[in-house]
Amino acid sequence: MTVLDGLEQLGPKLGQQLLIQGVDLSNRTESVVEIGYQLPGEGVDRLRHIAHHLSADIVVCANEGDVEQLEDLVNEGVEVCQLDSYLESVAEQDRDNWRSPQRLDDQPKEEVLNVLARLVKYAPELIVIDRMVAKWANEKPEPTRRLKEWAYGIVMLMELWNQHSPKAGKLDAKLVILTEGGSPGGRGGAINAQRVVKNLKKALGQADRKNILDDIVVDLRRDSIPSVLQDRWIRSGLRCWQVSHETEALADVEKPIGSRKILMINPDSSGGRGIVDQVFRLKRIELPA
Repeated sequence: MTVLDGLEQLGPKLGQQLLIQGVDLSNRTESVVEIGYQLPGEGVDRLRHIAHHLSADIVVCANEGDVEQLEDLVNEGVEVCQLDSYLESVAEQDRDNWRSPQRLDDQPKEEVLNVLARLVKYAPELIVIDRMVAKWANEKPEPTRRLKEWAYGIVMLMELWNQHSPKAGKLDAKLVILTEGGSPGGRGGAINAQRVVKNLKKALGQADRKNILDDIVVDLRRDSIPSVLQDRWIRSGLRCWQVSHETEALADVEKPIGSRKILMINPDSSGGRGIVDQVFRLKRIELPA
């Protein structure tokens, strides 16, 4: 029996609710993770392999027999359930909670790292969008203390990707920093693009003490009027999370609660992705060869 067969056997209200969610997920490319190779096994064995490969939180089965065969996953911390109990699952409750803004600066370190790992784990590359870092990188001939602290938090995201992503070891660990290299009317003063690139790469390289980063790209864009580079974003695959108030707050994870900068993560949304799409349509500033 397939999952679709199972849906048909549920009551009309629950079956329709789950079917709507399933169709919605199948139509959202940002919600699909490609395995990248031919899966071994069939049926339950294939489900087990996918769960291991993707570090799944939950496996939803069409029948009780499959649930029983996947009991070993439960012992490994993976939730396993049938369709009719999915809406009451821990994974669904967590998913619903993550659809709301998450304030992280007042959370224990382990919870902060758990949320951040989930943001980045399926990314083919990590893109951080922050207008302000170009200004910090432009202040002095060498990276400032503020820039170095910011870089520590960004590299921490890549360390989490390296620890938790099924893509780690298969793809290069690529980090893209998109920031403002200029604006109409010279708002904020002149930017020395070559200094910005040099200092950003140097600060990130120094913060990368575990030598995780394979590629660091600094992408300078000329902002528009009105500005579309006002907010800070983490783009992971096709998903975009807004960071408030500053991405440098990521570096405060190790500090005690109460001494950290405010760190809010706003959930991925079509509106947020639309803003980020506008950012990527801004004119790129090319450095002289």
